[in-house]
Amino acid sequence: MTRERFIQSLVQPSREMAPQFTPWIVLTKDGQTLTGLYVGEEVDGTLKLADQNGRVHRIHPRDIEQKKPSEQSIMPAGLADNLTPQEIRDLAAFLLKK
Repeated sequence: MTRERFIQSLVQPSREMAPQFTPWIVLTKDGQTLTGLYVGEEVDGTLKLADQNGRVHRIHPRDIEQKKPSEQSIMPAGLADNLTPQEIRDLAAFLLKK
């Protein structure tokens, strides 16, 4: 990832998301809405989603009313709002070294 692309992702996290970091929204037939990262599926088709606290939810296909990818990143918008442009560049340089 280039420094420019990293900075863009930090400033506008929902603009472009890698598939593995795209959250999914699942509406269940009993009216619950669950949002999380796709973890996988079990042999019987049960969907596994990890929520923002790391808890894995298992939803059987028969319980799913609707599922769709979210347009909002799990990284909060505005994270870099309190940083100066130089601080953002410094942060990018530091993290991209790792």
